Amino acid sequence: LLGAKNWDDHNRAGRFVARDFGMNYLKSALPNAIIMNYGDNDTFPLWYAQEVEGVRTDVRVMNMSYLGADWYIDQMKLKSNDSDPVPFTLPRDKYTYRNDYLPIKERFKSATAKQVIDEWIRLDDPVTKVTTPFGTEGDYIPTRKIAIPVNKENAIASGIVKPEDAHLMVDTIYLTLKGSIVTRDQLMLIDLLAHFDWKRPIYFTQAISPGELGLRDYLQVDGFVYRLVPIATKGDYLNIGRVDADYLYDKLMNEFSYGNIDDPKVYADYTVHNNFYSTQARTLYARLAKALLEKGDTTRAIEVLDTGIRKIPFSQIRHNYLSIIEACYMAGAFDKGNEVLEEYAKNLEENITYYLRFTGKYKDLTLRDVKENAEYLYDLYQIAGMFGQTGQAR
Repeated sequence: LLGAKNWDDHNRAGRFVARDFGMNYLKSALPNAIIMNYGDNDTFPLWYAQEVEGVRTDVRVMNMSYLGADWYIDQMKLKSNDSDPVPFTLPRDKYTYRNDYLPIKERFKSATAKQVIDEWIRLDDPVTKVTTPFGTEGDYIPTRKIAIPVNKENAIASGIVKPEDAHLMVDTIYLTLKGSIVTRDQLMLIDLLAHFDWKRPIYFTQAISPGELGLRDYLQVDGFVYRLVPIATKGDYLNIGRVDADYLYDKLMNEFSYGNIDDPKVYADYTVHNNFYSTQARTLYARLAKALLEKGDTTRAIEVLDTGIRKIPFSQIRHNYLSIIEACYMAGAFDKGNEVLEEYAKNLEENITYYLRFTGKYKDLTLRDVKENAEYLYDLYQIAGMFGQTGQAR
């Protein structure tokens, strides 16, 4: 009965979104990169792509949720497939049955990552130790500001920075520690940053965790991942990191795929929608288009927008942000932008009509949804007016 009654509502036939997303994460990265990831959806599809389909086996996938475990740190120190070991230097006795949490005690205003690891954590000097709540001896972090000097020659040689962008590099980037403790996975990240010497690209699958360490302004969006770069870039929460238009163009136009989601027969459920939103897959096309417009390349900008709309159709993956509409207007493709805007507005109006049908005790439960959709409509009104589309604004 479960199969007979529910198959038409839950059929996953022909849908390969999880597989393709895993490949997109890997394809985003430079050769021999380390990708730091955090959850299930940005871990298991990547492992599948590497271990079963042999995709980008030169990339090391490092789950930060596991990095608090000694056995996983040991694994990262070994070569895996075609990826080199992660350059951790701390011995096992520094992360096995100790240092789950390291208190922060500010003995110094600042120190380099190498000084923290090599001249403090690694030492057996009593001055570098504290007594833990369990009565055992543990290490501590002696500063909140940790410097990571930039080896500019290595950054260029490894491809982290293009030669033509060399003048944009800073001499040092800084970790800024908050709170009262450093966890074991953060300790190992400090160890990695102290010793990778910009010889190997480092990526994050989301910007929140590096942002908490003060690295948000040193990210470059390379597709589904953020590259750590020694180039400072300010941005809002929808536009984190700098954009290398040529690099991102190749990924979005030639390499990325989305598991047949453009086929109307393929079922796009709540989880699929969330995955598209969390990776900002559609927003990437708008960001790339805007970067191309800054270079005066209107033709390729419109081509990118057309591709994004075709590959991730609104009939399958609902509207979420206004970035595509804004980019269309900026490119002068007003008919295209108006078409997307009108479709989005119709969808919002249908939502509001639906929620307003509820009465009695259920009415209060849907008021937030009515308000939320009305606010989105107002956003559409504003963006249409901003670009002189008075017909749409009315």
